[in-house]
Parts: sequence; C-alpha cells; structure tokens
Amino acid sequence: MSEKEKILEEFVALSSKEKFSVEEWNKRGLNPSEDSVIKYMNDRLDLVIAELTLAINNNASKKQLKEILKKGLSRYKRIDLDTEEAEFIVDYFHLLAQTLEINFADKLMRWLYGTFIFLLLKIGRLLRPERIIATKKQLCTKCGTEIQIHLKRRGSGRNSDWMIGSCLTCQEYNLVESFADAKLTGFSNFSSEEYLLKEEYTEEQAKIRLEQVKYFRK
Repeated sequence: MSEKEKILEEFVALSSKEKFSVEEWNKRGLNPSEDSVIKYMNDRLDLVIAELTLAINNNASKKQLKEILKKGLSRYKRIDLDTEEAEFIVDYFHLLAQTLEINFADKLMRWLYGTFIFLLLKIGRLLRPERIIATKKQLCTKCGTEIQIHLKRRGSGRNSDWMIGSCLTCQEYNLVESFADAKLTGFSNFSSEEYLLKEEYTEEQAKIRLEQVKYFRK
C-alpha cells in the first residue's frame, strides 16, 4: 500500500467514525456536550476531512493541504466553544496534521489559547526548553504507527510500570512500558489512559487487562 493510499484509508476510517460519541467523551473523563454543539463540531470536521481527501486524490501539495486545515479550523468560532470542546477539536486537527506530516501545532495553539497566551507559552518554551532524556519506540499493533514514550525527568524512585493507551492514528489500544525512575514522561502518537503497577501486574496480567479494555471500550 502506498503512503497516499494509507492516508486515504485512515481518513475514510475517521470520517465514518462517531468522533464525538458518548464513549469518546467518556474516554476524556467528560460529559457529552449538547446534541446541537456535537453536530456543529462534527459537521465541520467531516467537511475538512472530505476536502483533504479530494485534495489528496488531486495530488495537492503540503502547502495546499495546510491551507485546507487552516480554512477548516477557521470555520469554528472559538468563542462558541468551552475549553473541553475546543481541546477535543484540536486533538482531531492535530491527528489530521500528523497523518499528513504537516506542522500545524502553532496554529492550533494560537486558535485554542489566543494570540497573547500563545506568545507567552512560546516564549516560555524558548526560555525553558523541554529536554528529552531518552525515548522508547514501538509500533501500534493495528496500524503500525510508531508510538514513542519520552523520558523528560527522573526522580520518582519507582520501577517502570505498564501503560494502556490509544494510538492517535487509529485509536487502537496498546500496552507500553514506562521508564524506571520516571518523574515526567511524554508521548508521541499515543494517549495514555491507564497505569498498571508492576508490583501488581505481571506482563501477562497486563496483556489480559489490555484485552479487557479493548472489549469493554470498543
């Protein structure tokens, strides 16, 4: 399968998915928004997915695809959305941008927080750059996306633990292993949802728990 075909397949799956279902809100630990708000969020997201799909079929450039993302995001009025709703939308646009290998993070941050806060955050990152000490990598068991676990700060005194979370590309649940003595970790292409202490779970038990999560949250 070519890279283009893979992207189109992922977009078809995302378009047909119930992106703002009750289950998806529950995964974020939130109560669903009103039906009218969910329709507002979903219709605009489906439209940008359709526009990107058409553009990819027409061999659009990265610049053209980025403009479609910008136009799609501009259809949302940030003032009409609460923080949780806006963050939900940002996560999906980030997923689209990652799939297309487009750097869209600054645009999303500016839309989410406003220009003033965005500039403060950016200055803060420049003054205190976040350092990655080490990185673990593994492939998603469903789509093959590379999942990365970043060690950013040591000092917990703990052994490594198991983590269950979802791949940001296909939402498949995966089991990953954290770092020992990790006080702060970060992730790429992965959303951590459940921690399993190694004092309580062997690897086999952690895999059983993974299958339970897949079954009950599918």
